[in-house]
Amino acid sequence: MDFSTRPRVRLCQQQDHWPSGQAESAVDMGVHGMCERRCAPLPHVTTGTIAAWARTRRGYHSKSQMSRFSPFSRQSPKPGPKLGSRSFDVRRPQAVAEVLNRTDAFAALRAGVEQVAALERDLSELLPDYLATSVEPGFIKDGVLALFAAHNALAARLRHLEPRLLSDLQQRGWPVNSLKIRVRPQPAKEPPRVKQARMSRAGADALHELSESLEPSPLQAALARMAARHRK
Repeated sequence: MDFSTRPRVRLCQQQDHWPSGQAESAVDMGVHGMCERRCAPLPHVTTGTIAAWARTRRGYHSKSQMSRFSPFSRQSPKPGPKLGSRSFDVRRPQAVAEVLNRTDAFAALRAGVEQVAALERDLSELLPDYLATSVEPGFIKDGVLALFAAHNALAARLRHLEPRLLSDLQQRGWPVNSLKIRVRPQPAKEPPRVKQARMSRAGADALHELSESLEPSPLQAALARMAARHRK
């Protein structure tokens, strides 16, 4: 009997009422087509049919288990790194502070960068707006803080505020005994290039022919100059 092409054998009117593990015991007891739930038996079910059905079910379960737990089954993906992890990844941009924190060789540089950043925050709160945006702090050396102004006028104004600024910085805990104000001109911004309309060669030739066909006049002279400029 070929069970691969025929419907699955049943022992009663209800589908799957006979578990596969109990078919052999039914054969040994001589049960002919009786369901364990005491349903109405099928008259055509015999002992040989039950045994063949049991062998088929055993093979089916073994194959399904092998396919389910096959070593060639797809592995679940490994979880990626958690957000906020400090692992180094060359593919993502690195913050300056994070790069400096990887080695002690940059400890002094890291401290200087953090000091300048903190000074910029305090100066932006203590100075007027027109000075805060044009004054840059330097490093503190031997109790002297260097301040760089964009031009002489700002440096003069900053010197006028020097006593009060020094007192405010000391109250905020900065180890500063004096200020050294210097002028450091900011690089001049390149002026934006003026866009000039450019005429094609064919248009310049047509304009030149038009100027040649006109009588001498201011209009004819202007067209001739325009055509000559775009034909260069």
